[in-house]
Amino acid sequence: MIEQKPCRTTRTRRSQEAVSSTPQPRLLYSRKEASYQLSISVRSIDYLITEGRLHTRKIGGRILVPHEELLRFVRSDRMQAMTPAAVACPTS
Repeated sequence: MIEQKPCRTTRTRRSQEAVSSTPQPRLLYSRKEASYQLSISVRSIDYLITEGRLHTRKIGGRILVPHEELLRFVRSDRMQAMTPAAVACPTS
């Protein structure tokens, strides 16, 4: 299983003693948080969503990426470019 990075976009007020040594994964991540977890840009996340390579949930006006979807994407073998041209002209 991949190691989960701490989410730097959310602030917690818990003391260090209260935080467990093995953090539980969040169920859903914002696009910004997902990009941080995958070490790619938010624009790249948007390309992956547009291409259908990363599935999302929409709750209210927010686009959220499930944790399982991040794991699925990381485990996939595909090495495809994430460029605007690939989005505009899909090859099939």
